[in-house]
Amino acid sequence: MECLATKKEALDFDHNYRRYGGGVIVVVLGWWKIDRYFDGPKNVRVCTAGPISTVFPDPDIPESNEIHEM
Repeated sequence: MECLATKKEALDFDHNYRRYGGGVIVVVLGWWKIDRYFDGPKNVRVCTAGPISTVFPDPDIPESNEIHEM
């Protein structure tokens, strides 16, 4: 799924991505919004919703572990 981070959220995400060594990481997005394009229901992207948007890299939750195992 395409995600779009802007401003401080984009810089924070980049910093955390590099800190965790790049590569494949699982993240949980807190308080983000879904934007739909006008050309169909499959064309969506997840965008930041201002300063309340949060990224939790490699969270310690069962769902994250299941994705890592795939």
